[in-house]
Amino acid sequence: MRTAPGATSACSAFQFHVNADNDPQILLRMIGIFARLSLMPTSLNACSIRDEIVVAIEQPGLAASQAALLAERLRNCIGVKSVDLTAWGESASPR
Repeated sequence: MRTAPGATSACSAFQFHVNADNDPQILLRMIGIFARLSLMPTSLNACSIRDEIVVAIEQPGLAASQAALLAERLRNCIGVKSVDLTAWGESASPR
């Protein structure tokens, strides 16, 4: 996990960069991981490139341990090739 300057482990915004097989159900499987924890990402961008899909998901208000758990669950998702996690700032209001 990379940490941007000024990010803390208490309650930060995280960006998940995911490379996965170009499968019509992969986005549903990924967003389901967040939904099971009652989380609503602030941004989800996906781009299909040849036989792969590249996805960026932004989620504020997470502790570093929560973000690491989400990243691990994404890695275990069928069709996911890699997940990079970046902390990029403090959330406006900790939970």
